[in-house]
Amino acid sequence: MKELSLVIHINFIFGNQQKNSSMKKNVVLILILSILLIVFIFGMFLGSFNFTNSKRLGKTNYYLVKGAANVVGLYYKYPEMSDMFVGVLEGHITDIYWNEQYILVTQCAINSDSIRGYYIIKMLPPVETGVPYEKISIFSKEEYEQKKKELRLNEKEMKHN
Repeated sequence: MKELSLVIHINFIFGNQQKNSSMKKNVVLILILSILLIVFIFGMFLGSFNFTNSKRLGKTNYYLVKGAANVVGLYYKYPEMSDMFVGVLEGHITDIYWNEQYILVTQCAINSDSIRGYYIIKMLPPVETGVPYEKISIFSKEEYEQKKKELRLNEKEMKHN
C-alpha cells in the first residue's frame, strides 16, 4: 500500500510539473506576442509622423529639405498633398534668397565647397500637374550677376536663409 501511495504521490507531483511547464510556455508565448504587438503598434504610430527636416521659404510652397549627409535641396510641396515634396533643385544648396517671384540659389559640390552652379528660379502660379516654376541654370558668377541685373533682382532687397 505504501508503494501504491508513493507511486500516486510521485505521479501527482510530476504530472503537475508537466502541466506547470506547459502553462509557463503558454504564458511566455503570450508575453512575447504581446510585446511584439505593442512594438508593431508603436512603430505604426511613429511611422505616421513626418520626420523630414525641412524649412519653408516664407509663405511660398518651396522648402529647403535636409537629406542624407546633411545635403540640403530645394523642393516644392503641393498644398493639397501634405507630405509630398517634389525636387526642384537637388544637391548641396549653400545660399538662397527669395522674394514673391524669384528664388536665387547657389549650389556647391557635395564633396567640397567649390561652387557648382547658380540658379534663378521663377515661381509661377499653382498648376494642376507638374511643379509651377521655371529654372534658369547659370554656371558662371558673371552670367549670374548679369541675369540678376536683367531681372532687377537685388539680394539685399530679398529674404535670405
